[in-house]
Amino acid sequence: MFQKIVRYLRLNEWYDSKVPFVLCYIWSCYLRNSSSITTERYAEVFIAGAVFTSLFLAFGYMINDYADREVDAAAGKDKLMYHMTEEKIMLSFVVVVLLGCIPVLLISHFSVSVLVMTVLTYLVGASYSMPPFRFKEKGVAGLVISAFAQRCMPIFVIMQLLPADSIVVFTFTIASFIIGLRYIFIHQVIDIENDLKGGVTTFATSHFKQAISGVYVSFLFEILLILAILFLIDIPFVWFAALLSIIPEWTQCRMVTRFMGKKVMTTFCNVPLEGYENIILPIVLGTSCFFRISAGKMTKLGRIEPIAVLAVLQVIFLLIPAFKKLSLTVGYIKESGRAYISDRKGALIDLFQDLFMCISISIVIARLNNRMDDIQDIILSTFLSLLINYAAGFLFEISHFGMKFANHFPLKKGSFLWKFVRNLMMVMAYVSIIGTSMYLIKVPNPGEAMRLFSLHLPILCLVGMIVSLLVEPLSVRAACVICGDD
Repeated sequence: MFQKIVRYLRLNEWYDSKVPFVLCYIWSCYLRNSSSITTERYAEVFIAGAVFTSLFLAFGYMINDYADREVDAAAGKDKLMYHMTEEKIMLSFVVVVLLGCIPVLLISHFSVSVLVMTVLTYLVGASYSMPPFRFKEKGVAGLVISAFAQRCMPIFVIMQLLPADSIVVFTFTIASFIIGLRYIFIHQVIDIENDLKGGVTTFATSHFKQAISGVYVSFLFEILLILAILFLIDIPFVWFAALLSIIPEWTQCRMVTRFMGKKVMTTFCNVPLEGYENIILPIVLGTSCFFRISAGKMTKLGRIEPIAVLAVLQVIFLLIPAFKKLSLTVGYIKESGRAYISDRKGALIDLFQDLFMCISISIVIARLNNRMDDIQDIILSTFLSLLINYAAGFLFEISHFGMKFANHFPLKKGSFLWKFVRNLMMVMAYVSIIGTSMYLIKVPNPGEAMRLFSLHLPILCLVGMIVSLLVEPLSVRAACVICGDD
């Protein structure tokens, strides 16, 4: 029964790719205005907002199935709705709408503005699929309505329940719209074959090349808007998580192209930035809210107030849908890592080079920040740098990061210039990850941390480059001795 409900609501198609980013808006509002928002109000809005967003998205997918019954049947799709009577279908719509709307109306004390916005949200959501509008077949209008309805309208409802800075509302609304636009571009590109079979005309069926271009352009704007959101939140922990997320994001994208043979920008196997926007960022923001709420809330008996328990449940709430994506990532790493790990000699060479480079960079960072007398700080920086750098090196090497860049130059493979270009690309990537991480850990203010890092970046890259070239022959020699190739 439960599995049928999940299939009927198409839960797997919207929950972990749309709901978490809306919740990020709620968490961001609390983090920026926690002094003016009671934790009780925050809890009410979080629960009501999550329920409303989830069931509104379910409604959108249900009504799309209802409107496309004949088209889907022609394409050979078998949906549960096809085996239900008209009365049961209508009853399911009523139940979903009521369950989604009642919580937000209750906590707003049946505010007229909230009621009007809620009704408008459902009307806009239905207009994408249902006649007489059926915007999905009206080119650009279909793209705009789909992105706006699914991503922005829930924020417009929630913004009336929770005080927020206008800049936060604006940034999240535009970011949500651009994200939705990219997803609908991808969706229409993937569905071209089925749409042509069913006689459905979409933007992608009429303007295929423009749809592909739309994916890339929206992705570029999406990156800029995510950076704007990080600046608005202004928490070092959030920046640190964003930096580290580059590693799994890059690896997953490379594995989709290498092992699945698909174009990563036009498939739903692993949408670039999806893992960060719907797993890492929500978990980091939810955790930050938990610490903000629980600060000073411990009683003498050591119990956390119920409101803090809610914050923990938020993270658990997100980990469940994220499990599938994380499992997929682990699978990619296992498959791709076998060849790399089996090359014991290559792994040892990288380890020695990384060790010397991390020691030198840690010493330089300490010198630039007047911490040379703090041996413990240098040791800790070296350890963390090595950990981060070796993880990055492992994953980048799997995807042949350095090789890819080096092979674009007309240089003889294995020559000094070829090694120079390869090492330069690798060092720039590693120093960016190591250096940013170290400065975010050491400097409380993210803006000041980035300012200092940008000033010191040329020196760090130069040191890393020189060390990597000098120790490469020594690393090769040591690896050969250990592996018995001498």
